[in-house]
Amino acid sequence: MSGSRSINLNINPKVAVVTALGTGIVIGAGVAYLYTRFHEHAHLVQQITNLHVSILEVLKKDLTSSHSGSERPCSCGRCSSLSTRSPRFRKTVSFSSTATTASYRTALEGDSDNSRANDTDYFSPDEDDDEFFDLSSADESEGAIVFVSQGDDSRLKGEEDQPQEDQLSRLLEQVDSLVEGCEEDQTQAYTLLKAEEQLYCRNAEFLWRLAKSTRNMSCIEEKNGNLENKKNYIFEAYSHAAQALELDEDSAEVHKWYGILAGAKGEFLSTKERIHNGQLFKLHIDRALEIKPRDATLHHLLGRFCYEVAQLSWLERRVAAALFAEVPSATFEETLEHFMAAEKLRPSGWKENRLFIAKCYILMNEFSLASAWLEQAASAPSVTPDDEIVHKEIEELQSKYS
Repeated sequence: MSGSRSINLNINPKVAVVTALGTGIVIGAGVAYLYTRFHEHAHLVQQITNLHVSILEVLKKDLTSSHSGSERPCSCGRCSSLSTRSPRFRKTVSFSSTATTASYRTALEGDSDNSRANDTDYFSPDEDDDEFFDLSSADESEGAIVFVSQGDDSRLKGEEDQPQEDQLSRLLEQVDSLVEGCEEDQTQAYTLLKAEEQLYCRNAEFLWRLAKSTRNMSCIEEKNGNLENKKNYIFEAYSHAAQALELDEDSAEVHKWYGILAGAKGEFLSTKERIHNGQLFKLHIDRALEIKPRDATLHHLLGRFCYEVAQLSWLERRVAAALFAEVPSATFEETLEHFMAAEKLRPSGWKENRLFIAKCYILMNEFSLASAWLEQAASAPSVTPDDEIVHKEIEELQSKYS
């Protein structure tokens, strides 16, 4: 035909069949390959998921078993720190379908900026560092394993001791609120301290409070007429104060209670020992006043020392002169100055201090002033067992000088 071109393709039928068959085989192999790879990937994901669940179950069972075997958690700094670390230092390991069994990556909890991570923030299963797992925290996301590496010890050393320090601080605060109270309060304070004595036996702040509380127990026994128990408590209290002094020589409270108990022991010692303990009393009360000059109790105690010295008999002074190079001396006027200083620093109504002011005036033959101070002492409230003992002496003196 004019203007047209015809193209004739002469293809052998056998070649056509072979070509079609080859094309089908290639397409089928490709589909089979893709299906196999997809199936293998799904199988791998399932294996990783099962492994994740198995690890969690085993660790949870171990943790439950260890918790059920102990009613009270360990009080050492290391163990307690593992359950109370700040989230800033806790690491989370997450397993996902994209992870492999060769490695995994961790990031600091609470840090959205991963640029803050350093060499200790990344771990692999081949590392030799021991790991401590914690699954008990309620605020962790499900499926996360929280651990702390021993390699962080140098960075977290301060945090490990914090829980125990906080526990001690709360204990001392509770004791301070009880130790100046009634007989039941003071007994409770003593019980609380004795229960923790083994744990805090190397802490001076704990020990001077234990010495004070034990001395309070001696007053309770004296009030109840148990003088042998009183003696035992005083000697026990003295040993606690001596331990505190070995640990801290710069604490006013430690020097105060060591001095008080050295003097209290004198009631049960010979004249020579009593005079020696009197010197110890003065030495440590003076030292406490250097550290804490506006402490009303210290001024009262110094007045008590002067009061006893001013009343030393001629025989006691001779014994003191034979035993010691210098015999202390004091007058009732000097004694009164210390008691007045204590009254000024603590004007709220200190029954025992007012009693001793009255006793000074009695010894100075100022009976009208003595009667007035006895009246003020009697009107002050009786709170502690010590106050109850003092009040009995006030009533006896009032019957003589009022």
